[in-house]
Amino acid sequence: MAHRKAESPKADSEFPRTRRLRSVPYSLLLRAELGQALARLGAAGVECIVLKGFPLGHRIGVPLVDRPQSDNDVLVRRRSVERAVAVLSELGYRAAPLPELRTLLDSDFQVVLHRSVGGVRVSLDLHWSPFFPTYHPVSEAVVWSHTEVVRFDRTETVVLDRLLTLLHLAAHYEQHAFCERRILDDLARAWNQWGPDLDQVDLRSFAAEIGLRHAFEFALSTAEALGLLSYPAPRWGSGRVKRLAAVLPPSELSSSCRPGDRRRTLASWLLLDPRRLPGLFARELFPHPQRLAAMTGQPMSPRLYARYATRPVCWVARSLVARGKARP
Repeated sequence: MAHRKAESPKADSEFPRTRRLRSVPYSLLLRAELGQALARLGAAGVECIVLKGFPLGHRIGVPLVDRPQSDNDVLVRRRSVERAVAVLSELGYRAAPLPELRTLLDSDFQVVLHRSVGGVRVSLDLHWSPFFPTYHPVSEAVVWSHTEVVRFDRTETVVLDRLLTLLHLAAHYEQHAFCERRILDDLARAWNQWGPDLDQVDLRSFAAEIGLRHAFEFALSTAEALGLLSYPAPRWGSGRVKRLAAVLPPSELSSSCRPGDRRRTLASWLLLDPRRLPGLFARELFPHPQRLAAMTGQPMSPRLYARYATRPVCWVARSLVARGKARP
């Protein structure tokens, strides 16, 4: 069956070509930092998976100038987090402030580390799960059983396999409340390359197993409606996807929006298991103080506790503002 040849997804409108060209030196710095961090972690016996980033761009054939990077994302096993933080601290990576890791491990999925290189701040997100746990609590055993090795920058790098990479990109798009068009572009490119070779029955079964059936179908159907796909999206008949498409039609998702759009956050919950919603809403309003410290970059202090106490009021106010702006 012949399929319409789609153009490669255009870069996000937030990154016109001049800005993307200026980002190349920073991307090259980040790529060198990734290699150094992986080498140091490997020498210390810490197993790593690189999430998205430069290896993904290499795998889906996107030139560095067309895919600007803002940070590196590295996944380690949960038991290795404290060791990894110690190893990376030897390179100058720090969290500001560094939260209580043992507490954060139970309430989050990453810690953001930074260091200065020649006066330029670079970031590395150290993950112990590729998925936001309140959305998709995928077991570590499942994640680490879906990896492959790719040759990147003349070294062997461990990445998620094609199946889990596609589902991770859909989850990442959902996690960002569909505000990051660049993630949708990556998913479309990956699907165009890998989709024809995947067993669709296995894909649907695995997506359902880890709770990503609806998010994946919604993301790909949006990409198809925007003309980004050269291979058709799967039709799994999700009622949740149809309901969300009525609330957030593809035309509304054709460009990026301000991160933290509460309206889109609430809309994204239509894709989740309804039994998870009460707990998710409570965690969104009242995250663990250590997680709030990590999210805001503030130390544990009276000021942070005051912010914690007023969080529900601010959250609802922002949701109403976003809803008001969305009205014609």
